[in-house]
Amino acid sequence: MWDLIGPKSLVVCADHEQAAEWAAAAPPEHRAHAVTGLARSAALLKEGRVGLVAGAAAELTTLVSRSALKLDAVDTILIAWPETFSDVLDALLSEAPEARRVVLSWNPPALGDFLERHARRAEIVGALPLDAEGKPLAPVCSARYAVVSTARRCAKRSMRCAVGPPTCGVVDPSQRLRAARTR
Repeated sequence: MWDLIGPKSLVVCADHEQAAEWAAAAPPEHRAHAVTGLARSAALLKEGRVGLVAGAAAELTTLVSRSALKLDAVDTILIAWPETFSDVLDALLSEAPEARRVVLSWNPPALGDFLERHARRAEIVGALPLDAEGKPLAPVCSARYAVVSTARRCAKRSMRCAVGPPTCGVVDPSQRLRAARTR
C-alpha cells in the first residue's frame, strides 16, 4: 500500500481511531500525522513538520476551510473504506481535483455514484467473490479468537476457555510467531 502513496498524501478514513492506525503504520520517512485535534494539527501543518496526514473527512474538511491544510500540495488522496461516509467526501475531494485518488473498498457496488463522481474509469484491482447472480458469497467459515495478555501464565487454557474449539493455536509474537497446537 505504501508504494501507492507518498509522503505528500492524505488518508481519509472514518474516525480518529482509524487515522491513528494509518499514521502509526506509515513508514517513518512519510512523517505521518493523525488528525485527532484541530488546533494541534493546524499548528503542525503550519510549521511544515507533517508529510502524510490521516484523518476523518469532517476534520480534514475543517482544516481545509481554515486554510491550515493545503490540498494543492497533496499528490495522492487515499480513501479508506468509504462505504459509511462517502456522502461527506464531496466537499473535500472537490478541493483537490488534480490529486490521484486511491479508494479502498470492501463493497465497490455500493459506491457506484461516488466512484462515478470522484474516480471515473478507475482501475479496479481484485475481484469480489460473487455468486452466479452477482451477490457476495457467504463466509467460508467462522473464526473465533481471543487476545490474552503475555503476562498470563495459562494462555493456552485461557484461549481454550474463551474460544472453545477442540484445537487452538497460540501465537507468541516474541518468539517469531511460533504456533503451538493443543488438544
